[in-house]
Amino acid sequence: MKPLRGKPEILEEPLHTSPPLGLTLLDLSQMSNNAIERVRAIALSLPEVNERLSHGAPSFFLRDKRPICYFHDADFAGDGRVSLMCPAPPGAQAFRVALDPKVFFAPTPSASGVFRDWIGVYVDRLHQSECGWHGITDVIEDAYRVVAPKKLIAELDARNIRDQT
Repeated sequence: MKPLRGKPEILEEPLHTSPPLGLTLLDLSQMSNNAIERVRAIALSLPEVNERLSHGAPSFFLRDKRPICYFHDADFAGDGRVSLMCPAPPGAQAFRVALDPKVFFAPTPSASGVFRDWIGVYVDRLHQSECGWHGITDVIEDAYRVVAPKKLIAELDARNIRDQT
């Protein structure tokens, strides 16, 4: 692990740090503001996606019903983390967590099993990863494909083809 801003290397961080190693509260606030704007731009570019608060956090839904993405700023869980959680296609959670466990995580499922197959992303650790915002775009688009009907997926695919030409 590379030390951040000249800080000594620490191999294991406590579960609840505020803020994460090497980041000030001001850094987290700015990161959170920038991150929600980027997540908002990605999510709202998808067909029929809207934004509303859910459990006090900015969240994105397909037709105001099916969740695409929950955004958690540094104050949400009191752990000083900026993260998002999205539904994931089968196998994606295990693949991404194995690929980059500093950035991706398996959210704790609820008692009813919600979040069991979802993927979590520590947005405040993107600077430590090759994933970057292209990877976040992929995660959010994958989430959309998990919950969207075939007609909207076809609309998204047609738009992606137009964008590539």
